[in-house]
This record gives sequence, C-alpha cells and structure tokens, in this order.
Amino acid sequence: MKFKGTASNEASPPQISSARMERLILFACAFLILIHLIASFFPHLRLWGINQLHYFPLEFRIAVCAIGLLVLVPKVNEFLSELFTRVFTLLAERFKKKNKYLKYSLISLLSLIVFWFLRAKTPLLGDGYLRAGEVNLGRLISITEPLDFYLHLLVSKLFNLDGYTTYGVLSCIAGAIYIFLILLLCDLWGKDNKERLFIFLILATMGATQLFFGYIESYSFMYISMMAYIFFGMRYLKGKSGFLWPCLFLLLAASFHLSALFVLPSLFYLAFAKPLQPSRQKIRRIHRTGKIKFTNVVSLVCVISLIFLGLYLMKTYFPQESSGSFLIFPFGSGESFYSFFSMAHLMDFVNHQLLISPVSIVLCLVLLILRGSINFKENVVKFLLGIMVCLFGFALFVDPKLGYARDWDLFASTGLGVTFLGLYLVVDILRGEKTMELGRVIVVLLVAALISTMPWILVNASEEKAIERFEELLKIDEKRAAHGYENLACYFRDKGEHEKTIKLWKKAIAINPNPRYYGTLGNAYLKLKRYDQAMEALNQAIQMAPYHPLIHLTYKNLGICLAEVGRYDEAVTQLKKTISLEPNNAVYYYILGNILGKSGRYEEAVPCFETAIRLDSTNANAYKMLGVTYGRMGKKEEAKRYLEAYLRSTPKDAPMIKGIIDSIEIQIEYGR
Repeated sequence: MKFKGTASNEASPPQISSARMERLILFACAFLILIHLIASFFPHLRLWGINQLHYFPLEFRIAVCAIGLLVLVPKVNEFLSELFTRVFTLLAERFKKKNKYLKYSLISLLSLIVFWFLRAKTPLLGDGYLRAGEVNLGRLISITEPLDFYLHLLVSKLFNLDGYTTYGVLSCIAGAIYIFLILLLCDLWGKDNKERLFIFLILATMGATQLFFGYIESYSFMYISMMAYIFFGMRYLKGKSGFLWPCLFLLLAASFHLSALFVLPSLFYLAFAKPLQPSRQKIRRIHRTGKIKFTNVVSLVCVISLIFLGLYLMKTYFPQESSGSFLIFPFGSGESFYSFFSMAHLMDFVNHQLLISPVSIVLCLVLLILRGSINFKENVVKFLLGIMVCLFGFALFVDPKLGYARDWDLFASTGLGVTFLGLYLVVDILRGEKTMELGRVIVVLLVAALISTMPWILVNASEEKAIERFEELLKIDEKRAAHGYENLACYFRDKGEHEKTIKLWKKAIAINPNPRYYGTLGNAYLKLKRYDQAMEALNQAIQMAPYHPLIHLTYKNLGICLAEVGRYDEAVTQLKKTISLEPNNAVYYYILGNILGKSGRYEEAVPCFETAIRLDSTNANAYKMLGVTYGRMGKKEEAKRYLEAYLRSTPKDAPMIKGIIDSIEIQIEYGR
C-alpha cells in the first residue's frame, strides 16, 4: 500500500480478485439490511443498535429494506453505479478549476443546513441535562471535559444563549468542521475522484455523526479532534507534516474529554515510526533520522508532562471526582450483574459498533476473510491498527454507568479506528481494478449505511419517536434505569406535565431510593398543590441526607408546603434553617418575610424584606411586600415610599399600585 505521490520500499501484498471482494461486500450488506428489518419487530430485546426502524410504520420499513435489497441486484446496481458515476464526474469537471479549499468550505457550510434541520429534539441520551445545566449555572460539575465546558460557557455568555441552544448550535458547527476534515482526508488518501467519493460517503454516513445533529453532550469537539489527530498522524507518516501536529490535536482532544487519552499508545508509535519520504529525499533522510527522533522524543515528553500535570490538578482540586474506578466489573467498581464477561456487555458492544459505524462491520468481515492480502508491516496500517485496539479497549473495559445504549456518545469515537483501517485496506485492495467495480461497491455500501444510519438520525429528530425509543431503552437496562427516569422526569417537568413527572420519579426511587429523587418528587407534588404528599417526600429526603450540599432547597420547599397548609410556625423554622445554610440568598429572606406576613408577624417580616432588598436591590417584589407590610402596620409614609419604588421598577402594575398609593395618601391627608 502506498500513499498517493509517494514511494515505498515495502513488498506489495499478493493480489486478490476484486470480484470476490465485491461478492463478499454484497452478501454482507444484504445481511446487514435484513437484520435491521428483523430487529425492528423486537424493540424489547437487546438489539438497540439495529432496531431503529421499529419506530416507523411497517409499510415504510418494508419499502426501505426492499429498495435496499433491490439495489444489491447486479443489474440494478450496475445501472445506478453508472448513473452515479456520470453525475459525479459531471459535477467534478464543472468545479474542477475552483479552489479546493473554497469548495470544501462551501460544502461544509451547506452541511450546516442538514445538521440543523435534522437536529435532535430531546436532551435525553447521555448527560444532556447535566451539560446544559452546567452552562446555565456557569459551574463546572464534571471535570472530565474541561475545555468543552469553557468553550460552551464562553459562547453562551457572548451570544446570550441558554445551555441547550448553545450545545445545539455548536454541535452543528462541529459537524461542519467534521465534513471539512473528511474532505481533507479524502484528498490525502484517495488517488482519484472515485476513491475520494467512496471515502467521503462512508465517513459521512457513520452513525456517530449523530453527535453533530444538534446533539446536547460534550463529545462533538472531542470527536473531530480525534479525527484531526488521525489525519495529521497519517500526514506525518506520509512525510507531509511534522510530529508536532498529531501531538497538539491529541492534547486538544483530551482537553475536550479525557477519554481521548486511551489512544496515547498510538502517539508513542508515531514518535518512533519512520515517515515515508519522496525518493529524492532518501539520502537526506539518513542524516536527518537521528534529529527527527530526538525532536519527536522531546515533543512526546512535553505531551506526557502536560497530561500528568492536568491529572494532578484534577486530583488536587476535584478529589471527589477523581476517586473511584471507571472500569467495568471485575476490573473496576462497576456492578457485578453487568460484568466484562456478561452476555449483555458483549451484545451491547456489538450493538454499539453496528450503530456508530455499520459499514465498518462489513469492511472488517471482508478483511477478516481476506487477511492474507494485508501488509501488516506498513506504517499506516500499524498506526490505524493501534488506534483500533486502543479504542476497542476503551469500549470493552470502561463501565457504561448509564447503560451502553444511553451512554452511546461516550463510546462514539471507538468506531474511528476500525472504520479508518477498513476503508484504507479495502480501497487499497480495490485500487487498480476496473473503475466500475469501485462504483458498484460505493452504491452497495452507501445503501447499507443509509438504511442503518438514517433511521437513527430521524428517530432523534422526532420528539415523539425519541421519547418512545428512550422508554424502550430503560426497559432493557432496568437496573441502571434510575438516571434515565430522572432525565425523562426532568423533560416532562419542563413541559409542565407534572403528573407524568411524579410517576417517573416514583420509578426512579423504586430502583434507587436516592434522597435527591425524593426531593424532586416533593417539588413535583408542590407544583400540583398536593402539599401532604410533598411534605412526606421532602421529609424523607431530609432524613436520608441531612447534610446534602443542596439540603437548603429541601428545607425551603418544605417551609413553603407548611405555610400553604397554615402551619406557619413550622414553616418559619424550616426557612430559618435554609437561611442558616445560605445566608446571602435574597430569595430565602423574601420567602420568610412572606410567611411571617401571612401569619400576622409584621414586625418580624420587615427586617426580612429589608435584608432581601439589601442583598438584591433588583428584587422588585421585596419592595412591594415591604410596602404592603408597612401599610398593614399603619406606617403610611414608609408604605408609600416602598410602593413607589416598586412602581418605578414594575410600571405594568401601575393601575393596581397607584390605587393603593392614592388610598394611602388620602389616609395620610386625613390623619387616618
């Protein structure tokens, strides 16, 4: 195997019949299409990577798969291949004279339309709620993705966007960058337009591209940084760029998410591999080898030092986050019912690979059968094989704590190594054969990829379908479903559907009696004014975790419930507990003042409202309630002053407030 425009002194692998290769690909794609159709009838089974068609009408499923199988018929395939080739050739000729980077930029910008139009409609998968919540609060909660958080926080503040919109927009922008990187890779890798088209279509139709469809999570930029690392690693081995570039992009990927560190061994290989050089540079290469190796070692040492520094700082400033094991049982602290050796884990791994990179499975099956033709001594093959092994190790040994199906995004990058390796080898085997053969392979693999990936994208682009699929996933992994029910409860809470929210919190509690779940269940009851049930849930949360960092919220909500049922003295006690924990929160003083006012304790209410105003001078309601309280105490001048202050900040209430002020003025005038 040789890069375009380079020479290699390595022995060429034995030639193999491309017709045999084509038949293998055809049968593998037919099998892939059929298992997607069959799996669509069994949503309750652990087939989550291939059953997306279930969420579409039966007629649609059958029609799509029938068309896919029809395309595999040789005569139909040949016709479509020829048509496809002619259209692509015409377009390539028309834009041949245009600057390639301008073309790549235009294609990338156009892809933004597709990514945004088909963006995910819910934040249910992964930790979407947590990520958006971090940005809304301006507080880093999970330290595994520091750069990703600060990038989204910066954009959120610059453009005044909420966390959900920020993640959605940047996800699509990351998708445009991904398309640009693919085009650069095609230019590096393919020898002609047909090879470049083949590479582009396979990479553009990977299931992992869901990360770029407005997806709310922290993996989009890590994924494209990993892509850039592989791209510049291949450029380095080709002799087109220096070793520093892959170093920088691996550091960037790890800064976006620490999981990128799993491919670090491949950087060691790059540091000591001999990059290919054009023949005219061979003599100079002999004299440069020692210098190159030294600079590579220096760069590698710098990378390792920066990584260890980052890990040290993480352990120092976030000891609670850096403790514990992330490995699956029995290698780590994961649950024993879901171990490395369990059938569920193996099935999840296969499901995931079929989801994120369906065509790579076909390519690897072909390469497994034709492994005798592969030259494993080639540097690029070694590099890509190393990345594949590292990423598969990550996929197999790291514990998917949310359940593999819902934590799919954490492992989305694990399909990169196998896809790149499969593409690289298959393109090389097919290279030099009849031009139409690659065209037929393109059509076959494209159809298989679309039938695998498009339903997955479309399901997430539909709110109704996404919720239905998510609920099915929770049934598959019931022992790990508590967090999923929490996400779903939050989703319906934000939509104001509190009855559904209550049912979901109860399901979460049945699996994991977490004090936080009791607290949020109490909040849901409070929204529906079911105060007795709310108090029961809130008291349970307090009993289970009296020293929880957010226990002040539970005391506050319990106090509100007690006040609503007329138990004012107990309500005051709860609010005072809240204030003792959060003495600088103006809202808590305002609530306490209201409760004291309702119970007729006006003298005690006044300093509460005054403190609320001192802590937050923009709290208009505190001015109003202080004025009303003074009015009830008979202090007309003070009441008028604070009500006028309220009126200046809230002119929309002018008719009501002016009426009160006029009444006070009359009373002042007549001495009443």
